[in-house]
Amino acid sequence: MENLWLYYAFAATVFWGINCAFLEKLLEKGFPVSLLMALESCMALPLFFGLSYIRGTAKEGFSMLKMDSEALYLLFAVSASSLVANFFILHSFQAKNATLAGLIEVSYPIFTILFTWLFFKQFHLNAYSAAGGFLIMAGIAVIYIKG
Repeated sequence: MENLWLYYAFAATVFWGINCAFLEKLLEKGFPVSLLMALESCMALPLFFGLSYIRGTAKEGFSMLKMDSEALYLLFAVSASSLVANFFILHSFQAKNATLAGLIEVSYPIFTILFTWLFFKQFHLNAYSAAGGFLIMAGIAVIYIKG
């Protein structure tokens, strides 16, 4: 299916929206961010075991990590950047609210473009994508000035 990536991406945005709504309410109650992050990590383990069993991919992944040192580095970079990003977005929810923080967070594709170029010398931008990025930044400016 040619547009499967689009459906997956849209589904992710729907579930991130659900996640942010629940997170905001939990954090409003004063739940500690550090404990939240630890519990989320623990909940990922059953998902790992279940998906590994169903798809049979864990063995392949561990083999890749043994044979490819770059994969190990990338795994560490993905994990560390995800944890740091989660730490900051959760604190931004506490400091303001999930709606405004999420509207700012939506600018991450601009940084994806920047870091993909800086780290890997790849550039996946065309005129239409650039126009969309400009609109995102303009929207952030409106949110910051009037939000």
